[in-house]
Amino acid sequence: MKNPHNIHRDAITVCGVWGWGTKAGFELLTHEETLQYLTDEGGEYFQVIYTVTIDEQNRTTQPHLIDLHPDDQLRQKTIVSLRYDD
Repeated sequence: MKNPHNIHRDAITVCGVWGWGTKAGFELLTHEETLQYLTDEGGEYFQVIYTVTIDEQNRTTQPHLIDLHPDDQLRQKTIVSLRYDD
């Protein structure tokens, strides 16, 4: 997104439910496949939805973009390009 505090820099915002969801969002930013998809499909500014499961020991399992989910029944396009009027 555009950085509201510095017009010369952009910002990455990751939002999740509780700490687990936010942590999972940042984990996704370390996956090459995810970054390539975001670069190819997202445009300059975008939003996208991801999912993560919490196991019995309160640990996050592999997070997935809904767009790239390995379960065909859960996969759907969620990425939306954001436009700003200057």
